[in-house]
Amino acid sequence: MKLLIIIVATALSAHAFAGKPTPVINAKVLSTFSVIFKDVGSVSWIEESDCLIAVFKKDHILYRAMLDKTNGSLLQTIRYYGENNLPPTLLFDLRKKIGKKEIFGVTEVMTPLATNYIIVVNDAKSMYKINVDANGNIISQKKFKRGDAS
Repeated sequence: MKLLIIIVATALSAHAFAGKPTPVINAKVLSTFSVIFKDVGSVSWIEESDCLIAVFKKDHILYRAMLDKTNGSLLQTIRYYGENNLPPTLLFDLRKKIGKKEIFGVTEVMTPLATNYIIVVNDAKSMYKINVDANGNIISQKKFKRGDAS
């Protein structure tokens, strides 16, 4: 019985850890990636139906870069970082609007058409998800009650 349990457990764990095969990255995608993102260490690639997503860190910022599978063009980048990496003018405008609230994190979404920032801000009782455009205009804002606040 113990042997059966060990065999089943081994089979299940092998199945659970078997990931997707490493995607094939064509020359156009690699060329675009190497031109735009220099001096990048380890890169993980995720294959989607129409694009390849490169996930990596550069200068302590986590990146997700989406590249077209066919022609290698850069479709979108998403960067995750803190307050210190916001553009100074945007940070200044945001500080005028939110005061001394803590900027918990920033998700920057950049496409060929626009750049938007999703900024999570905390105060003692609430958390705010603020969507800001590149000019500092607030597009939307949602307020949530913090679960860790007393």
